[in-house]
Amino acid sequence: MIALLLGLVACTGAEFSIEGSVNDSTFTPVTAFWGGPFIAFLNTEVDCQDMFWLQRINLEGEEPPTNQDLKALQITYNNEEGNIVTGTYTVGGEAPIKSEFLGIAGEEFTVDRALEGVLELDEKVDEESISGSFNFTFASGSLEGTFSDVNWCMNIRD
Repeated sequence: MIALLLGLVACTGAEFSIEGSVNDSTFTPVTAFWGGPFIAFLNTEVDCQDMFWLQRINLEGEEPPTNQDLKALQITYNNEEGNIVTGTYTVGGEAPIKSEFLGIAGEEFTVDRALEGVLELDEKVDEESISGSFNFTFASGSLEGTFSDVNWCMNIRD
């Protein structure tokens, strides 16, 4: 089943349209932030102050990085500078980015890594907001979308 969301997030001003599913789990994000090497879309309302939990290494079966039940699409830059740079990037192997679909439900933590796909980061405005598009294929599903005016969050760090 394909989920379609045209999101307008009042608290951040972000706009995004994301469709697809992973492991038969539809994804309807309502919040988006970026900071450090991360871009994150979440299916629940989350304040910037509560985004400290993003991490470079997510291992399925480990303790969840947060106690809030949620689904998230996390994009992580693997560059040496540890920050987000405009351009076109692929995932897989030694790629400059990776994308993971995270599921947290109580003590259960699932991680699905994108096997292939592309992120196009078109714009980084005054270090405050970003815009772009992506398409990622996972072992059991895919997600694709566009986003604009996703705000920087000071609590997201490497």
